[in-house]
Amino acid sequence: MCVRHASNCSLPAAPPGSPSSAARNRCVDAAEACTADTRCRRLRTAYVAQCLGPASPGSCPRARCRRALRRFFARGPPPLTHALLFCPCGGPACAERRRQTFVPSCAFSGPGAAPPSCLASLEACERSRVCRHRRHPQLRGQCERACGTLVRLRSQWKPA
Repeated sequence: MCVRHASNCSLPAAPPGSPSSAARNRCVDAAEACTADTRCRRLRTAYVAQCLGPASPGSCPRARCRRALRRFFARGPPPLTHALLFCPCGGPACAERRRQTFVPSCAFSGPGAAPPSCLASLEACERSRVCRHRRHPQLRGQCERACGTLVRLRSQWKPA
């Protein structure tokens, strides 16, 4: 099971003398294992083309990128996709490379500033005298309902 710890993932061993086997870089091993698997390679290539491929300046096919990313995790072999997602990085460069791969700016950021989170809106309301009296109870209820939903979803999710 690869969900919590990448060390639990069984990946094909790297050939002796290869750079990844010498350095024991689990992220490189996971990428090589995905490349060796036809289905994983095809799905990974599809999302890389949509999310990280060349696009006209200032635009990205956000919906297609998200769809390809969801398809990669839904249809790819779980041991390989989980090993890629949860591989332990040895430094900030590796962690940043992994973040850019699985959280591409095309899929998760829009033009301009990100919309405020529920908690940011609640904090702003608590600082405002007018909002605190008129809207605070309503905002707090919405945040608590959203948090409750997340907790229920997490408790129902079972790793493969």
